[in-house]
Amino acid sequence: MPLKPFIVDCDTGRDDALLLWCALSLKLPLAGVIASYGNVAMFDVLDNTARVMALGGREDIPLFAGASRPSRRHAGYENVVAPRQKKSGNGLANVHLPRTNRKLPEYGGPGPLAENIEAIAKDNKGPVDYILIGPATNLAAICNVLGGKTKKVIGTVTMMGGKFQPLWDQIPGADFNILADPYALQSVLEAGLEVRFVPMNATYPVALDLADVQTLTGSSEMAKWAQEIMVAHCRHFAPEPVFRFHDPAVLMAVLAPEGFVSKTLDINVDEKSEEFGRLLASDDGYPVQIYGADEAMHTKFRNGILSALGLARAA
Repeated sequence: MPLKPFIVDCDTGRDDALLLWCALSLKLPLAGVIASYGNVAMFDVLDNTARVMALGGREDIPLFAGASRPSRRHAGYENVVAPRQKKSGNGLANVHLPRTNRKLPEYGGPGPLAENIEAIAKDNKGPVDYILIGPATNLAAICNVLGGKTKKVIGTVTMMGGKFQPLWDQIPGADFNILADPYALQSVLEAGLEVRFVPMNATYPVALDLADVQTLTGSSEMAKWAQEIMVAHCRHFAPEPVFRFHDPAVLMAVLAPEGFVSKTLDINVDEKSEEFGRLLASDDGYPVQIYGADEAMHTKFRNGILSALGLARAA
């Protein structure tokens, strides 16, 4: 079944870049990209995203500026997100992609952003799906502006977010995307959209270590830049010399939707709690879908990502 036209809301970002390149190389119906604060500050996100789209040969796809901060100040942003931005270089492991002539858009507020997404939905004669690989801030604002029209504009939302056992015990604390703005995600869940989560449990094992990354061979300029970003991240930014394909794994999950199962979850928005931003099972929570991936699916995702990027592993 072909994908519906979709929006990507991202904070580009090394693995955000790889998702965008995978979507472009696979010729998926990417209808627009929203750049958001997150991995790095807004100027770098916009600049990175514009360069990624140019290198993928699709400067014609609309690029919109989103929010530069969460819907409200909170401990997760102050203690985790803002400090991480200062340590993330340019967001692409300090690899500088070729410049683009595209004029970077300016953020006009949630109203114009919602109008642009509504126009894309109208052009495509129906709701557009929404892939969220950054904070939920923009989507919450869009839903608030659209109100009762939201479901006529936005279809399925697929978010890279959530961390469940046993990974929670291994790496305690809410994942970055949700922690950036848990209040916005709560607002999205309250909007009643069909929301699917691809949690870290499904993406964390989709990885290659530095030695494997260095043996890859690329068949295009885009592939070579992707490899350079992966190597630089492993060498200079990763806590271990491993590249984890979190965001492009979300795209692979969208292309293999049979892995989603229905659950009922709630979100912890108590800033005094050590579990602030955590998604938890709850009988009276929000109906959502969660992606479950086993080892075979992790391998399939990794191979699919490398293939889409034009990278081949050594025999």
